[in-house]
Amino acid sequence: MTRAKRLTGVLACTSVVLVEASVFAGSAFAGPFAADAALADWAPACPTVVVDEQTFGDGRGETLAIPLLGRSDRPEMVWAQRSIDRQWSTRSDPDHPAPIPGWRSEATSVGLSMAVPGTGQIYAGAGSGYVFMLAEAAGWFSLFWLRNGADDLRDEASGVAGAPSEASSGWSAERWAAATGEDPRAIEALYAADPESYYTAIEKDSRYAAGWASGATQEQFSDLRGRSDHKLRQSRGAGTLLWLNHLASAADALRAARIHNLPLRRNLDLKATGGWRKHGPTARIALEGTF
Repeated sequence: MTRAKRLTGVLACTSVVLVEASVFAGSAFAGPFAADAALADWAPACPTVVVDEQTFGDGRGETLAIPLLGRSDRPEMVWAQRSIDRQWSTRSDPDHPAPIPGWRSEATSVGLSMAVPGTGQIYAGAGSGYVFMLAEAAGWFSLFWLRNGADDLRDEASGVAGAPSEASSGWSAERWAAATGEDPRAIEALYAADPESYYTAIEKDSRYAAGWASGATQEQFSDLRGRSDHKLRQSRGAGTLLWLNHLASAADALRAARIHNLPLRRNLDLKATGGWRKHGPTARIALEGTF
């Protein structure tokens, strides 16, 4: 358990609305307005003054108050502070505050939208989640459609080139060897080990141009491969947009959760009390903020 101090400032006087501001701090604080004068001396002129004596580590008691208006012996308005010990609690403590109904975890919202865009916003009650879910679905559809199209064009180009060991293929090792006098075993071995490298070689390396059945066949092969490469680049762009959609959705989910929780926060509390004393009616309104 971590010890903390709550500092309370009270503006007090007869028939004057009292304003109290509270904060939580991580260590004891005597307050910048600490005074040794006894607040009881001011009581006749200001009967509603809050008198609160706090004993600090050295065992010395002090009244934390100073006059704001009027003479020092008969002030019309007084600023008083009081220091109250508090302790932080954990969920395992029996007196830990109950969860706030309707509260949405910001971390959960971010995690959900990072995994599946839009789900964090829906968890936080924001309709913007459906936009991110639609964008995610469209992104995955585009990615698969582009990659499948690229693969189909690759297969079609492979059919145009054919196997190098067949004389009737678009590119034939036998035809190339007859035209150049080169040994075709190396290019045939490349086809067997790495077909993609083989197709790149016969498309772009001018040394293998003699193996094509015609210039038109080579152009058709190159066109199909070029269209396939274009779709692959588009698919990589779609993949990048998917990642950006995840990041944008996570950021928007954090915003949605904070907006949802804003009216539920319990860091501000307005309290009002009143009564009647021998000097007349008194009223007290306290706005208390904690963090």
